[in-house]
Amino acid sequence: MKKQILIFLIVGAFVTVLLPSPPAEARKKRVVVGEVSGSGTSKHEIDTLHNLIESAVIDHKNAKLVTSDPTMEITASLNRLRRSYILIMTAELPKKQRSKQVKVRSFDEIDVAVTRVVAALIEGKNVEETAERGVVLKDEQKEPTRVKAINSYGVYIGGAVPLTNAMGSHKMLYSLGGSYIFDLDRFLIEIRADLQPAYNEIGMSASSFTFGGDYILHDARNFAFYTGLEIGFGHIEDANNNSTSGFATAANVGVLLFRYATVNLDIRFRTFILASKFNGSIPVTSGLIVGIIF
Repeated sequence: MKKQILIFLIVGAFVTVLLPSPPAEARKKRVVVGEVSGSGTSKHEIDTLHNLIESAVIDHKNAKLVTSDPTMEITASLNRLRRSYILIMTAELPKKQRSKQVKVRSFDEIDVAVTRVVAALIEGKNVEETAERGVVLKDEQKEPTRVKAINSYGVYIGGAVPLTNAMGSHKMLYSLGGSYIFDLDRFLIEIRADLQPAYNEIGMSASSFTFGGDYILHDARNFAFYTGLEIGFGHIEDANNNSTSGFATAANVGVLLFRYATVNLDIRFRTFILASKFNGSIPVTSGLIVGIIF
């Protein structure tokens, strides 16, 4: 009996892997833009709103703009108040209805509002969850979110190991660090101070003060992958309390989690190199550090 169950599970796994998944185009929501109306607005504003909605649907990776056989119909109403606008958009689906609304200060930011609301309707999210860099409403900029933040602080802890014989031991090192970061959209400019004292080895340590930049390879709402380099000054002490200092460099590969929240979680592999021989080898340490950026 056990053998039969095992065979059944193996066959099922193969079938799951081998069966072709639906093409990306087939998984897209077929969206048609329905009635777009307004109150206290001009014909030009309504026509512009209609065009912006169609453009936002076309640009969304999970949607396709169609004129027939839709799986979702989006309608909109733009209502002018004394000093602002209320945009109400509704998505009609086969078995349910979604409705979202946002308030904008002026018609000049209606394109941002449309992009955000269309994404919320298609993805089934709240409008607040669709914030991205460059797609932030003016009222949201009062909040200290990572979407608009430029400078921040980082605190790190982790572990590392010496990769060469320069320190006289390959015992594990603690990693402690602090940084000041300029978050410039696709780049992170960082000033860092790091200390790596040895675990259960008195005197042995590595420390550095560096400046560098990280390039964000992939930037999403909840995470971002990055890689980068740093240069600066480093200091090494070996297990025999001998020391040396000089030019240093470091390389990073990491991921930022909760990218657009007020606090980010930074997980990175960091390799530190002191560019001068010590005890017959180039000092190199490498390890994993975890930090909070706030």
